This record gives sequence, C-alpha cells and structure tokens, in this order.
Amino acid sequence: MKRMILLFLLTFSVSILPAKTVDAPRNSAETDKNSNIRQAGERLLIITRHCQQSGKRKGYIRPIPDDAGITELGIKQARMLGKELKKLNFNGRIYTSPYFRTVATGSYAAMECNSKVYPDARVQRRCRRNNGNLKNGGASLARLRELFPDAIADDARLADDWMLKKFETDEDQLARTGAAVKELLQESSGDILIVCHGTGVYSYYLNLTGKKPSDTIWNCAIFKFAVDKKGNIRFLGYDHSFMPDEEVTSNLGGSLLKKRAEKAKNPEKYLDSK
Repeated sequence: MKRMILLFLLTFSVSILPAKTVDAPRNSAETDKNSNIRQAGERLLIITRHCQQSGKRKGYIRPIPDDAGITELGIKQARMLGKELKKLNFNGRIYTSPYFRTVATGSYAAMECNSKVYPDARVQRRCRRNNGNLKNGGASLARLRELFPDAIADDARLADDWMLKKFETDEDQLARTGAAVKELLQESSGDILIVCHGTGVYSYYLNLTGKKPSDTIWNCAIFKFAVDKKGNIRFLGYDHSFMPDEEVTSNLGGSLLKKRAEKAKNPEKYLDSK
C-alpha cells in the first residue's frame, strides 16, 4: 500500500513541476562544497526548514502566544544561514511561511545578506486540523512588522485570515507546494529562498526532484537548486556545512551529533541511510 501511495505522489509531483528537473548529485553536506554552484544565467532556488523551535515551552523567545517560539541557538542558526546566502551571492526575495518561527528565521537571515522577507500564505505549514493549526489564527502582517521592522519588505502583502482552515492530506500539500514554487518562480526574476517547515521541505524536494530526501531535514540546512532562463531546474545539493556539527539540530529533540552516536551504536539500523 505504501509503495502505491509513493508511486502516486511521484507521478503527481512530476506533473506540476515548473519545468524539467535535471538529475543532480546525491544530497549531502559535501555535494558542491568547493564548486561554482551556478552557471551564467542561472538563479538560485533554495529551500530550508526554519531554525530550532521551542514549541510552546516557557523560557524561550515566544512573542506570539498561540504560536511556537524559537531558541537562542535558533537565532544563531538563522544568522549562519544568512551569512551562507551572502557567500552564495544570493540576490532576491526570502519567502516565509507566516508562522513566527519561519518569519524569524527569514528575518535574521535577511539581516545578514541584505535581503527582504515576504511572509506568504502559499508556503505555510501543512494544516493538520480543521479550523486551522492555531486557535487565534496566527500573527498578522502588522504584528510581524512590529517584531521585524527592518526585515519585512515594504511591499509584502498578507491577508489577516491567512491560515488554512481545512485538514490537508499528503496529496493536498504536495499539490499546494508544487503550485507555490511554480508561481514564485514566475513572479520573481531573482534568487528565491523559501523558509518553511519540515513537511513542506519534504514536499518541495519531492516536487522538484521526484525523489524523497535521503537525509534528515535539519533546521536551516539548505536544499539548493539552479534555475536557468528556460525554467529548467538543476539540483545542486543539500548543505549544512556552514553550521558547526554541534549546532545542527532537528528542533529540541534531535541533533546531528545524537544521530551519529546512534548510528555508531546501532549501525545496522542505518544501512540504507546517510
């Protein structure tokens, strides 16, 4: 049954790609570490998961009462992401899911690479319950501007009732993310960073490559693509090497170092994984 569902997703995803996706190296932190990542006339499309979030625990940075907060390490991760964008000569827009953790990630990154943030409902988190994920509907654009006045673009637009209110299946999210990336590539002529959530990154990658990610989707790690003038998309690699290994996390529960320790202890469990 699972194989049938995956086959459906792969078939469906290929039908909504912006253009042909060119095969690329395996996704790893070392894929293109020392190479020129884009050719003349190409622009960057980068997909990332938000920085380390704290959920709704007390004692963390959480200015939106009904929304998850972030950690001090999360801010550091976002700033490291921004510095990496600067090294990549990123020149374009940062589109974020309107949740606090994603807007914060994009904003701290933007401060490092002289970019601007566009909170966008099209790249929001998967809706896991009818009536929306948050009781109060999430922060308004005005509230997000108060929190990040120097990062949010002047021409950013976001409806007050931006939050999805209907439960989304895997197929629903795959269709929405496929349509979103196609529209964003058409609307913007420059580089694009999409800051979303773990399941969103998974769906974007599946849409753009026809494959599932083969590595853990760490906070602020980046999936890099090059887009040529005809709309052909070339996968460049998956990278978290710009963050120290001890600061690569999956929120508060997981980390790269913990995964390596588990892999060393139970190598047979990871025979088919990186």
